[in-house]
Amino acid sequence: MYIKTINNILNINNIKEKTKKYIKKKIYKFKSIKIFIINKNIYYTYKNLFKILNITKKKKNNINIFKINILKNQIIKKNIYIIIINNLKKKINYILYINIQKNIKFSFITHYISIKNNNIKYKNIIKIKKLSHIYYINLLVNNYLSIYKIYNYIYLNKKSKLDITNFYINIKKIKIYSKYHLNKKSNLTINNISIPKFKNKFIFKNKIIHKYKNSQSFYKHKCLINKQSKISINSLIKIKKQSKNSISYLINKNLYINKNFKLINKPKIQIFNKSSKCKHKTIMTNINKNIIFFLLNRGINIKNIIKIISISFIKHILKYIKNTNLKKILYNKIISKII
Repeated sequence: MYIKTINNILNINNIKEKTKKYIKKKIYKFKSIKIFIINKNIYYTYKNLFKILNITKKKKNNINIFKINILKNQIIKKNIYIIIINNLKKKINYILYINIQKNIKFSFITHYISIKNNNIKYKNIIKIKKLSHIYYINLLVNNYLSIYKIYNYIYLNKKSKLDITNFYINIKKIKIYSKYHLNKKSNLTINNISIPKFKNKFIFKNKIIHKYKNSQSFYKHKCLINKQSKISINSLIKIKKQSKNSISYLINKNLYINKNFKLINKPKIQIFNKSSKCKHKTIMTNINKNIIFFLLNRGINIKNIIKIISISFIKHILKYIKNTNLKKILYNKIISKII
């Protein structure tokens, strides 16, 4: 089914009025190939979509499986924007399987939206063949406080490259289990922004496995912690014996505004050969009293000082997003959530 414009999707009968209003007001307005997965149905806004990729869906054990197969040697200039919307009261399970063939360079965004307060469980399986370079942005930025359980399985083939930026904002409770497999001369970069608000609970469990030689990984997590929130970050980097001359970095930076919170950070490193290098760093800091004193003397009140420092702490990670239009949209979205 082909839909010429975003507005035409609002005329489809089986979409509820509340969802139509949400799409019309909240959907990001930048040039991209938009794929809507609304409960069990798929809609898209690009005429020649199936010349670039194949989309199939099936249901197995009450789990909705959506498979996207991107054909090899494709030149995709536009962003592929996958918007998964759940507007039902019942719990829905998703599996999003993305198979990227060799010699492809493009960027895609996944955005999971919950119209109502409910539980969502989904699994991401991404396979990247050799000589492909992918930019991936994952958005969990909701107006409704939902509970998420996420499983990420990502496989990088020989000489492939993947840059991931994740945004986790305004979520009641989230559990994320991620596993990354790196092949020969593959390159992985992960940047996370998480902003748990009052009484939110975030759990992250990450595994980065270097299977073959000359692979590289860089993991950076920035967390802006509010009062009575709970954050747990467990990260494991495993460099196997045959993965010689591999490099890995693990960085976790935390800025807390109030003292009443709980943070558990457990970095683990396992290296089974002598030629590989690995570094890890954890930073826990609050707002510096000298900076507060300096800005108060400049006539800025304490609330605006907290906003300025919080935005400057997170803004740095947006440099990894190359699309300027999307960068502005995300920047404004993050500022609105912080305020």
